Amino acid sequence: MEKIPLENLSQKERRPEEIIADPEKVRDAMRQFWYREIDSKSLKGELKLQEEQHLDDLLGVGYEMEALRRTTEGREIKDSAPSFEDKNRFVFASQNEIKQQIVAKAAENQGMMLQETLFSPGQEEEKLEHQILKQLIQEEKEGKRYPRLRIPTIKIFSPAFYAVDIAAAKTSEMAKAYKDRIIIASDIVVLQGNQILEKPENKEEALKVLNNLSGKEVRVALGTTVLTPTNFGKTVMFKEGAYLTIKLRNFSEVEAKKYFDQAGESCLNTAGVVDYANPLSRSLISDKPTKLEALEFSRKFGESPKVISISPDILSGLKDYFMGVPNELTQEMLRRVKLLHRR
Repeated sequence: MEKIPLENLSQKERRPEEIIADPEKVRDAMRQFWYREIDSKSLKGELKLQEEQHLDDLLGVGYEMEALRRTTEGREIKDSAPSFEDKNRFVFASQNEIKQQIVAKAAENQGMMLQETLFSPGQEEEKLEHQILKQLIQEEKEGKRYPRLRIPTIKIFSPAFYAVDIAAAKTSEMAKAYKDRIIIASDIVVLQGNQILEKPENKEEALKVLNNLSGKEVRVALGTTVLTPTNFGKTVMFKEGAYLTIKLRNFSEVEAKKYFDQAGESCLNTAGVVDYANPLSRSLISDKPTKLEALEFSRKFGESPKVISISPDILSGLKDYFMGVPNELTQEMLRRVKLLHRR
């Protein structure tokens, strides 16, 4: 049967866009996308093939090949794979209490436990994120970053690359001191156009950013990485990313100030000022559906990314996405870690 191009179909003949208005249906769709039906032996074989073909960065799996010995606070860091007990515990690279709760809950469902968190509250983690982001932007400008852009099937730059690479840099930084531990890290990058929006320094800057967002589209990118030692002598890093495209309505300066006054300190602690998981933000968001697109970091190139449309009314039910640690994604990545540790 001859296929009819979509543009030649009448409006009545086209299938209407499904707009998901239930957070659990969003989670089900993303769980199905991120889940990889693969056993321990196949996963190890796939990793070995990627290593041989030098596709580690392109396919979302990173190797740290050198077995370096480092010293932290006077103790020697072992290069060996974790003990059986350690395989069920991990370190989380963040002192954010909300993130900790989300990750700990996801880990429980995989029979794992959050053992320790890293970074001192606030500034140290933010300073590292800022340094990494600055370096990534410079490398991109110089053409040294994101070789995956030269792959024909990837035709545009995704904001999720930033978030994933910052999370990956965090895990690598923490691995210097925790060489024998499973480490999880995440990050969020907010963009308006090509401009990256960071946390405002004060109320005046926050209001300026907020007023500039009126009528604009914002992309909130998330990246999650898990780094783990293995029993075959290498350290493996799984990477996944996604981003949400949110349309803001045209709002006045008075409305912007009202939102800021109601949201309070959260505006100063949020990249791009607006916390889209806060129900208060709904007053600034248009009725246009939010797009959620998950990339193919650990999938074969050429496969289509997952794109779904979400009602803006349910964004507050996806707080873990806006924190960079979707529950279903965290569970899936920890499941892959457990597969690697099976003999």
